[in-house]
Amino acid sequence: MNEIRRKFPWATTALIIAITGNIVATLIPIPSLLQIPPGSRVRLMDDTAHMLFVSLATLLLAWSLSFASLRKKQQPRWISFAALFLALTPFFVSGWVMNTLASMRSITFAP
Repeated sequence: MNEIRRKFPWATTALIIAITGNIVATLIPIPSLLQIPPGSRVRLMDDTAHMLFVSLATLLLAWSLSFASLRKKQQPRWISFAALFLALTPFFVSGWVMNTLASMRSITFAP
């Protein structure tokens, strides 16, 4: 059991989860926005809820693994801090991508 814990790269796994969470959260609203005709007014509540769920799952997993790696002090610290930063960004990055794509297609969001 101790050999498995020593070989498992906590920080690298946290970084992979954070990057994957960013990619998945960013890709969620794209198919919906590409199917909507230009000039429409839409309310994408389901896509936003899915983005929030992916963002929270990424935050929970990546932060716990990053803090575990910082506590063990076995990995380079910059990988853990990069994973901590990237774990915070999926919702904001996906929201920015959603707004940018909507503005490129002249789609407005209804209140």
